[in-house]
Amino acid sequence: MISTSPHAFIDTAVLIDLLQNYKPAIKWQQSRGAMVFGITPTIWMDVMSNAPNIPAQQAAGDFLKQFVMVYPTEDDMNWAMRQLTAYHVDHGSTTRDCMIASVCHRLQIPLFTRNLRPFAPIIPSLLQQPY
Repeated sequence: MISTSPHAFIDTAVLIDLLQNYKPAIKWQQSRGAMVFGITPTIWMDVMSNAPNIPAQQAAGDFLKQFVMVYPTEDDMNWAMRQLTAYHVDHGSTTRDCMIASVCHRLQIPLFTRNLRPFAPIIPSLLQQPY
């Protein structure tokens, strides 16, 4: 993983599409030019846990090295807990969603995701659907 500040985060579904060479995802990523993308440990673990075997897991690990890893802080964790309390029951936002959103919120940078619903009440102004 590279060590610079990301311009945006990419969520799991988009990363899996890229890893599987899904044409709309590839075209979208290429259209972003030199944009630096970040991931959180939660996103990294999601992608790795989707690998069906050791070679796929190794390929996923190699693929993920191109993204900036941004770790949640203690304040991020506290913010995420408040969001889970506020939005889990009525909106279905999960622990995972709140953890990812917390880093986006702190850095005030967008999250590119195909799954807008659980993030919409948490970070509405930072959500972007990539394709």
